[in-house]
Amino acid sequence: MTTEVMLALLPVIAVVMFSVVFIAFINIGGIIAAIKDARAKREGREIRRRRQPHIGYWEGLKQRRY
Repeated sequence: MTTEVMLALLPVIAVVMFSVVFIAFINIGGIIAAIKDARAKREGREIRRRRQPHIGYWEGLKQRRY
């Protein structure tokens, strides 16, 4: 690969890496829950979740007490 081709691909690589990191940052809670779930399943016990119905970002902000 020539230097010009690599320099031309730099923005594409940067956007792909940023989007992967961004999606992982959004899903970090789900990733942690999946890891805990797999660990509990391997140890042979069930994991209990406190799960509230999803109300959306804006409603959650309005409900927050400061």
